[in-house]
Amino acid sequence: MSYMNVDQIISLLLQTLEVIGVLGATFFAAITVRLAHKSLIEQRKNEEPSIIIFVKQSNNSLNIVDLVIKNEGVRGARNIKFKVTGTNISALTDRKIKEIGLIKNGMALLAGGQEISQPLGLMLGDSYREYKEAKTKIKVIYESGGNQKKTDIFLLDFKGLIDRKLGKSDVESIADSLKDIQSELHTIKKDIHLVANNGITEPFAEPVYSDKHEVTETLK
Repeated sequence: MSYMNVDQIISLLLQTLEVIGVLGATFFAAITVRLAHKSLIEQRKNEEPSIIIFVKQSNNSLNIVDLVIKNEGVRGARNIKFKVTGTNISALTDRKIKEIGLIKNGMALLAGGQEISQPLGLMLGDSYREYKEAKTKIKVIYESGGNQKKTDIFLLDFKGLIDRKLGKSDVESIADSLKDIQSELHTIKKDIHLVANNGITEPFAEPVYSDKHEVTETLK
């Protein structure tokens, strides 16, 4: 039985380590490529157009409701179409939401990060009551990169908006009237006080307490 000398053993170990190093480098290279590919796919996915639709109160007036269409993605959305389902709520100028040009005609392009606000209606009277009770949904269909179509449906949530009425409510009007009456009574009381005391506004000095006996100044 022959035995390997020291040089042979060292050479074998070096060869083994070299093979292990090559395999390790290949493995880590494969992992790196895989992660890079996955990151690229994720990046492209995040850059895809993503349209959302919601309602909000106008920046110029809280009594006006705006319909907002926004592209949250980086790339532009093309050939955008809209379809209203549920309650066909009223819009401005005696129209219905389906008759708004933006909804009826759609859009050819909405760039990434861009949004469009369309005045929809007023948060007053019958219109506001209609909005709060409505279950209006808007379906959007558009093309992303590679002519791939995306679809989503959004419920218009009016209940979260703030009710800002023009003018004062009945309760507020009554409260203001009570303040006016109270002020008027205070004025009448002062007038009666002046007449009863011959025009003297301070008929009594401030009470002074000494030995638990109240001392007051008598009018002359």
